[in-house]
Amino acid sequence: MNAGKWAVGLLSGLILLLSYTLQDEALRQGFIVMAAVPPAVAVLPMTRLLRGDALLSLGSELISYLASLLLMPAIIFALTRQTGVSGSYLVQISLALILLPALASRAVARIPINPVLPINLGFFLVTYTVIGLNHVALWQGSAAMAAIALARTFAIGLAIYIAAILASQSRSKAISYTLLGSYKNLGLAAAVSLMLFGPAAGLPAAFAVLAETAFFILLAIIKPR
Repeated sequence: MNAGKWAVGLLSGLILLLSYTLQDEALRQGFIVMAAVPPAVAVLPMTRLLRGDALLSLGSELISYLASLLLMPAIIFALTRQTGVSGSYLVQISLALILLPALASRAVARIPINPVLPINLGFFLVTYTVIGLNHVALWQGSAAMAAIALARTFAIGLAIYIAAILASQSRSKAISYTLLGSYKNLGLAAAVSLMLFGPAAGLPAAFAVLAETAFFILLAIIKPR
């Protein structure tokens, strides 16, 4: 599980490092928020679909989300305080968008429904909302953002997978490390970016959604049958 936490931290560090290659302040702030948010909730169903280590992914996700209640507002405030963002407001956002949904999920879990439908619906809503809000800019394109989105997804994801295999880790653990180290909660990142810095700050999440979707397709293709 320690390796899982390192994978999560490595992704955040890479996003922050690459964000400072951008000249546009709003885009940089969007990537800062992306670095601050925890791994994607989708890591858990993806782990199941790709036959990864479900227990490893679950434990790492749990620790990451508990830590993010403090780390997310702290990182955003430390790196964007020059914009006048309020620390107390960031804490409120953290509680409202992380803690409350987590508590609500416990109640929803008692409802006897097939989890496939809500999972697919969640993917659709996040992708549609983030891309829909920024479709004009997406069609105009941005080579710099596209490069960052690909690097923080494909490059680091494949590097983590190869490193895990070379370190004699099981394939199931390698899959879990790869997902934890390449997927961020982009719905949360987009929501926080829009609330704090406006629509332009949501563009990084829009590009990353496309990269993460393509990366999952790649992982599904190379998955042993």
